[in-house]
Amino acid sequence: AIIVVLHEEIIKKELFEMTCIDNGVLYTAMQSMVTNVNEEPDVFKTVLRIFSAHTESDRWEQENLVELVREIPAAAEAVPPLDRQPKDGAFLISHDGVIHGASMQLKATGTKKAILQKANGTAAGTRHNSSLSAAFWLTEDKEVLNLDLPFSGVVFTRSDAGGAHCFFPQFQGEPPTVKHFETVHHLSQQEMLKHFKDKIKSDGHLMVKKLPALARPGNKGELVITVVGGRKTSETTIEGEGTHMVLRAGTPDQEHYVLPTDKFKKLYESKGQELDELEGTSASGPFMQEQIEQLMKRGFKLYQPRPDNRRYIYKLTPEDMEILVTGAFLSSWKAVQPVSESDYLACPEDATEIYLMPEVVVKSSYAACHTAAFDDAMLRRQSTAVMRKVYTQEQMLAKFGKLVREKGQRMVKDGTVLMRPAKLDESVITCINGRVTARVLVTDEDSKVALGDLHELYVVSQVKVQENYEAGASSITGN
Repeated sequence: AIIVVLHEEIIKKELFEMTCIDNGVLYTAMQSMVTNVNEEPDVFKTVLRIFSAHTESDRWEQENLVELVREIPAAAEAVPPLDRQPKDGAFLISHDGVIHGASMQLKATGTKKAILQKANGTAAGTRHNSSLSAAFWLTEDKEVLNLDLPFSGVVFTRSDAGGAHCFFPQFQGEPPTVKHFETVHHLSQQEMLKHFKDKIKSDGHLMVKKLPALARPGNKGELVITVVGGRKTSETTIEGEGTHMVLRAGTPDQEHYVLPTDKFKKLYESKGQELDELEGTSASGPFMQEQIEQLMKRGFKLYQPRPDNRRYIYKLTPEDMEILVTGAFLSSWKAVQPVSESDYLACPEDATEIYLMPEVVVKSSYAACHTAAFDDAMLRRQSTAVMRKVYTQEQMLAKFGKLVREKGQRMVKDGTVLMRPAKLDESVITCINGRVTARVLVTDEDSKVALGDLHELYVVSQVKVQENYEAGASSITGN
């Protein structure tokens, strides 16, 4: 977007040449929304934000009009003509804030030819160079100079890469001065990590995905749009062949999303299951049979999540929304992700990226690492895991027994312990701080299941109970 601020006298005398590219539709609509930026700055900010938002067609689309009416109800009757009109051009504003034009093309040009050059030596785009040329015109136009104004005007031009440039006309034949400044923008991944990484890890919850997902290889050039609860949360175009997987979530929205293949392999088991081999498939009705057939034709298989891959999930607060002033941020794959107070932020354990996770996704697809859902997932993982070397007690004693006695400290257990009788064939998984430290299958009815200080469960044999605990036990009474 470009904002041209001129002295009122220049506008009245129509000295600055501009043409309207939408036949005045936006300017007419704005008469019912905002006519002076000084009197209604927040309304003008809203119009400018929606006007500047990118669309595939570079024109006003239905979702823009809906947002405009939602934000500015007074615009309800005025905005329909904007549909499919160009979403481009400049706003013309007088020095006292009155809006005189919208969607305008700059025609005023100076006599001196100049281009704006970036720090890397490349030339800036058409928008910036037309702004520079307009600033040259304000510097040298004789009719403007004859007005003997304290200032003639200034041109503001927003950059697609972030920030904006301000073009100041100068006096006595000096070229315009150009300044760059930061603007309100969607936070980048670097900025998101700066603001939220520590907060997510300290105040969030370590969770694991509990539901499998349907997945297939993505196709080069394929556009995948993620929609959750009627809201677009991501948009990705696959640029290579075999580089990405397309997933369909097991949430109520069954949204599609994209993961790089290497990332997918870290999050899901390597072998997918054919859908017609799933338990109960043969007994399903015609509707489900047809759904399964169509999914298989597209290449979908069912993949189980890897329970050893965890992520921190954090609920946004009103204070966080003040940091996310645009109501969105940029993901690591460059998608704009809109956020609201009901949403969550997620990041892997190594905190290399932050991404959006809508509430419905968290509640339907994730479990805290200490829950039964996590235990079941870990059992599935262990049943298919690659075998690793496991030391026997004799080998552990030979390797570490002397070291523990010489370097360790002699300690005594303090306090009481909650225990219950173990059940024959019961499987007990000990999970501490999201890490499985033991898995025991109970083979007798004399052992006990104890509850540790960190709420972890573990098995104690009858012999160990007799060796380490008093003979008498008290029952828990009361509410």
